[in-house]
Amino acid sequence: MIKMSLYKTKGEIPFENEFIETLCHNGWTYLQELDEATPQQLENHFREILNQNNREVLSGVDITDREMQDIMRFIEGMTPIDVNRFLTKGYVAEINLTRENPDLGRIQLRAFWRDDVAGGQMRYEVIKQAIRPGMENKPDDPNRRFDVTLLFNGMPLIQVEEKKVDVSLKTATNQIAKYKSEHKYDGLYTLVQIFVALKEDASRYFANQKSADSFNDKFFFEWLDASNKAVRNWKQFTEEFLMIPMAHNIVSNFTLVNSENLVVLRPYQIHAVKAIREAFAQHKDGYVWHATGSGKTMTAYKTATLLQRDPANQVIFLSDRKELDSQSGKNFAMFSSGSDDNVFEINNTNDLIRHLKSNKTGVIVTTINKMKIAVDRHNAQIAADKKGFLDKVMQRRMVFIVDEAHRSQFGEMQRTIKQAFPKQNWYGFTLSLIHISEPTRRSYI
Repeated sequence: MIKMSLYKTKGEIPFENEFIETLCHNGWTYLQELDEATPQQLENHFREILNQNNREVLSGVDITDREMQDIMRFIEGMTPIDVNRFLTKGYVAEINLTRENPDLGRIQLRAFWRDDVAGGQMRYEVIKQAIRPGMENKPDDPNRRFDVTLLFNGMPLIQVEEKKVDVSLKTATNQIAKYKSEHKYDGLYTLVQIFVALKEDASRYFANQKSADSFNDKFFFEWLDASNKAVRNWKQFTEEFLMIPMAHNIVSNFTLVNSENLVVLRPYQIHAVKAIREAFAQHKDGYVWHATGSGKTMTAYKTATLLQRDPANQVIFLSDRKELDSQSGKNFAMFSSGSDDNVFEINNTNDLIRHLKSNKTGVIVTTINKMKIAVDRHNAQIAADKKGFLDKVMQRRMVFIVDEAHRSQFGEMQRTIKQAFPKQNWYGFTLSLIHISEPTRRSYI
């Protein structure tokens, strides 16, 4: 363990250098040639990567100066929410570009691969002390420097501000807000999704917002490990939160839009989603214990939509009461607005059966009672030597995510549903593990 007295001997620059070195041991490449990079240098670097990743669609003609201006206008016209939808709506984020030469027509430039984490199409690079110039017509608007920036295919999606150990982290978060109010997050820095305030014995991460006034320190999160213990050592934080593939997943899988705000999940939500996905990969069921007000619906939504990205799965979110079903459906619909995640709110059993018989893919939100009735009708068809309603969906792997799974009626209805499907997994969100048998309780996530 590093003693606090050793922490206090380090200035910001030695700490920054050690931080960058640690990043380089965790999937990142340091670009020394872009130390103190100007906006134009960063744009040139981004342009070079776009050219490399789009050689075929560019037909041998690299992006021209005028075309790059069009690309930058597109980027600068986005809010953090727009950027999030651009990055996460679909497997590949593409920039529409009309070529300067009319004979070359209109093309789509591939900029970011949502699910190709650490794949051959992605470059993860670190730069430091990027220069953010003041406006020439405002003498009181000074130049600023950003401590460390993490580039994803040349796009600055995570920005880190560091402080010495004896300086409050609030100084770093206030500094970010100040730079935001000074419009320093323009140009390519319009793309920033996540901010990190870091010192040797503490850290906070939070999502970018449309304006400095929209930042709320209630949503500046301290990282916790999988055991829910606070991670205060900067190196452990870097190795867990900023490593590749985790940093890529933070941007592409663990953010969402909630009304007018960009949201990044809390640590325990991230760990819950990861645990369910790992259990699913091993064909294991489990429970997620949650407290009231812990963001359960958001966690369930992220889990459901990430599992639904595989069309071989059918994810169904079940609640036990109509009012819960209605509220969950509204929240799921709000989270999915503007994304490529399909959410279907089912109002009655006939609609549920019609949907399960269709070719539509997406998360179904309904009540466990409607699901049981659908299964009962299917079983009645089979008993009458007729084709079952659910024969088609039975070919898919069913994923049932259950709200308030501690309620007594859940167990009775679950038994009927489970007997119907050959391939299935169940994940229950519960306020209590008391009702669950001891062997099953050990499997909670």
